[in-house]
Amino acid sequence: MNIFEQLEKDRYAENDFVPTPVQHPTETLLGTDERIEVYVRRLEEGVELFHPDDNKNYTTHIRGFKD
Repeated sequence: MNIFEQLEKDRYAENDFVPTPVQHPTETLLGTDERIEVYVRRLEEGVELFHPDDNKNYTTHIRGFKD
C-alpha cells in the first residue's frame, strides 16, 4: 500500500482539502537529505510541497541566478 492509499484508507485525503501556499522557498539542493526534510516539514504543516522559487539546481545555488 502506498502513502496515498493509506491516507485514503484513514480518511485523511478528503477531496476538498487544499494545502495553503508555502511562504518561503528553500535553497537546499535537489536530491539531498536536507531537501527531503523540507518536504517532510511542509507535508506535516499542511502546506504545498513546492514553492515556485525553490532551488532547482543540483549544484550550489547562486543567489539571483535563474535557470
